[in-house]
Amino acid sequence: MILKLREAGLMTSREAASLCLVRFTRTTEQAEACLRELEERYPDRK
Repeated sequence: MILKLREAGLMTSREAASLCLVRFTRTTEQAEACLRELEERYPDRK
């Protein structure tokens, strides 16, 4: 999904890299907040 958003120009390389590193650099709460923000930004994407 991240790659498709990036290829479609709906996400910057920085945002994609940030999401890929969620597991290693963020707490569970921070990761969930980031994903909620993306869902709000791209409501029609699944």
